[in-house]
Amino acid sequence: MKVKVQNILKNKNGITLVALVITIVILIILAVVSINAIFGENGLIKSAQKGKLEQEKAEARERLSLVLADAYAEKHVNEKYNENEFLDEFI
Repeated sequence: MKVKVQNILKNKNGITLVALVITIVILIILAVVSINAIFGENGLIKSAQKGKLEQEKAEARERLSLVLADAYAEKHVNEKYNENEFLDEFI
């Protein structure tokens, strides 16, 4: 009886092929999900690119509004600008 128990214990020392295959499949699924989250249609890369574009648009709007505010102030301070030409000359 003692010999049978020792033989059974010797056979259970390693991992089985099924456990190894299941582990590899789970790792592959996790890798696919991670890659999709980073590079997918709504992934991190696309979101960062959209954010950069929105920031550039906001900066351009801010610069334009500053130029227009300066032109408006210049028009009211300086008498040489007429109604139709002040913006063309200022810019």
